[in-house]
Amino acid sequence: MKRYEIIGVLLTLLGAVLWGVSGASVQFLSNFRDMNLEWLVTMRLITAGLLTVLYAWFKYGNSIFNVFRSLKDTVGLIIFGVFGMALCQYTYLNLLP
Repeated sequence: MKRYEIIGVLLTLLGAVLWGVSGASVQFLSNFRDMNLEWLVTMRLITAGLLTVLYAWFKYGNSIFNVFRSLKDTVGLIIFGVFGMALCQYTYLNLLP
């Protein structure tokens, strides 16, 4: 196996483990700590978004904000953020027993 294939396999396994830990953590917080699911989804998405933007900003600089120069692209991102990400996260976490 080549080095990039090994890295790909390890990152895939890490993603699966983190997804499982995330589901178990949310189930624990909602069932035993009576945490509000809407607040948890909002905080998860805001934290992930901020960390991703900070990483991209350190790596690529202000050019990451060029996507906001087009109104069509900006509206598309907002629609994707609300209906693609937030509702997907909410329904996934809401279905956990």
